[in-house]
Amino acid sequence: METLQQVAVDVGRYPPEAFQFLREGLDFTVRRVHGRPPAGWNKIVAWMHRHDVSPEELRRRYDVQRLPAGMQRLLLRLGGPDAIDKRHVAGPELCRGLAELARIKWGYMAPAVLRSWNVMVTRDFGEMVFALVRADVLQKRPEDVLEDFDDIYEFEAEFDRSYQIPVAAGF
Repeated sequence: METLQQVAVDVGRYPPEAFQFLREGLDFTVRRVHGRPPAGWNKIVAWMHRHDVSPEELRRRYDVQRLPAGMQRLLLRLGGPDAIDKRHVAGPELCRGLAELARIKWGYMAPAVLRSWNVMVTRDFGEMVFALVRADVLQKRPEDVLEDFDDIYEFEAEFDRSYQIPVAAGF
């Protein structure tokens, strides 16, 4: 499994900061769509990363009971290997979550920050996602395709029309 820095160097188009934002945005979006992960979730994900186990491999090991006993029990308690699929987000959901996080972090500057990273259309998010999939940093479902990220929104319109300056209480 490659690091975000290595993936950024391999791709050559987007800096490591763009990939870091994408990872942060993915976590943000998954929490927005599916809520907080159940207790024990992070332990399973950390174990998968430590042992370089994909969701498909986790499912196979679970089915033939070839997981460590503690992992097998924890996964059973969380609903089995299908629990991994239940926290998936599709390309359009991720693009919308990334826009929301960008507005929260940078406000009116969001399009300028993204442009400085060569991220100018929603497909750029997809290019980064699929680079991370190829590097075994992220997993995808068989039905996930790069075209899922095409034309979800126009950056300037999305950020200019939807950003509102937060008003502090008492003002």
